[in-house]
Amino acid sequence: MNHASLLLTPLVGWLVLFAQARHYWGEGSYYAYGWAVPMLALALGLRRLREVKPLPTKNTSSRQALIILGALLVLLIPFRLVAEPDPYWRLPLWVQAATCIGITLTCLGLLFGRSSTRSFLFPCLFTLTALPWPTFAENALVHTLTGWVTAIDAEILLLSGQPAQVISNFVYVAGERIEIDATCSGIRSFQCLLAFGLFFGEYFRFSLTLRTLLAMAGLGFAFGFNLLRAVTLTFLALDGDPETYESWHDVVGYSAVGLAFVSLALLARFLSRSRNTTQTSSKKSPLRPVSQTIAWAAFCLALLPETITQLWFRYGVTEREVPEWTVQWDALEQESLTFVPFRKTTRDALLFDHGKRALMELDDGTKVEVFFYEYDGSRPAASVCSRHHNPSICMAATSANLVGGNESTEIQVGQATLRFAQYVAGSPSKEGLYFTHAFWCPWTPDTRSGTSHFEDVPRSERIAAFLSGRIDYARKVLLVVVYGQQPMETQKAEATFKELVGNLLHPVPN
Repeated sequence: MNHASLLLTPLVGWLVLFAQARHYWGEGSYYAYGWAVPMLALALGLRRLREVKPLPTKNTSSRQALIILGALLVLLIPFRLVAEPDPYWRLPLWVQAATCIGITLTCLGLLFGRSSTRSFLFPCLFTLTALPWPTFAENALVHTLTGWVTAIDAEILLLSGQPAQVISNFVYVAGERIEIDATCSGIRSFQCLLAFGLFFGEYFRFSLTLRTLLAMAGLGFAFGFNLLRAVTLTFLALDGDPETYESWHDVVGYSAVGLAFVSLALLARFLSRSRNTTQTSSKKSPLRPVSQTIAWAAFCLALLPETITQLWFRYGVTEREVPEWTVQWDALEQESLTFVPFRKTTRDALLFDHGKRALMELDDGTKVEVFFYEYDGSRPAASVCSRHHNPSICMAATSANLVGGNESTEIQVGQATLRFAQYVAGSPSKEGLYFTHAFWCPWTPDTRSGTSHFEDVPRSERIAAFLSGRIDYARKVLLVVVYGQQPMETQKAEATFKELVGNLLHPVPN
């Protein structure tokens, strides 16, 4: 029973961590494979367990391990508290994971001896593949892979006799635009096959060289089969109608991922047969004695982080009310308003609960496109996975660049202050003017500040108020795109935008 209590100590931390990370494993996420990682890591750990030969450890080493274990369990309390206010912040997940790895290895060292921790190191580190990458790294990877796939796709079209031209993430063929979106870039299978490449390398006990080869092969299979996917979809778009393209889009995508995985598995199996993989196992794995008091104390300490976090945010804070607002389509002239459906690729990427897309033409000939979608909070995974998407997913334009770095326009709607980041799209004129201007507002209620802009609070106040509330999973996004007949100044586009949203947006009584 003492041994079980000690083993449950790291298990509690892992369960709490995976409960937070699961929101990144939802439909449409780059990390949908994350559900399999905990079980795969457990399988690797059990496989390693057969090889462990417990050795006697000096009492001084045990005391040191107990001190380390206690320190890590105590440190997990503030790490867990910091992770709760902002579910979109990825860094706390990595910090908690590192702490859980330390706790796990320390507990296993107490049970099997300090030398055994080397055997369990990789299974513990493998759990990190289930965590979302830092946003900057993820975005850089998506843009890089998308650019490569788009460029190679265009070259293949040129070799086949099609007059292809690449502009941003679009391939233009005889005036017809074909989008190479993030899913066609291979980002999902890229991360998935990297994880499984590492898994197969450990499962078959490959050398470091073979493990590296297998991981690189997984990345190669991911890129190659997704390039094949993009090329196939491109020819379907050229030769078929939109209905045919839509019907084959997911089939081709899943086939590419499946073929890449099968190729990786076959390669791993082939490499395992080319070398001796027989592993020795100890006949007995006696567990070292553990004090009942120590085992139960460690288990109780493991329960503290989540217990304190839930009690604090349920009874220890007074959350501020965030003003509400909504879009009232009826306030616009219905004669000039046309509702059009979102593209399927947009819906699949954004996963919103409710949304509308409308086109309208103003009296001076300027055209306006409005995208409004919201998440009601019932599906946290959908809200989390789509939080960092940019307006280019909605915009039917060739490119989007933020004007002036971080220029923005603020609109007051009742008590709510909406901040719209300004974008331009397309190529500038000789005067540096643009045909297309976009205004983007992702609104995420934050009960710590009563607004959607906690970053505006002075640093000292932010630190003091960091644990005073939480960011909501329910959020709204509004994108307004202004298309001029001629290149227009930012001030004119902004005036058109403000006049439109002045009629469109209305406060909602709390």
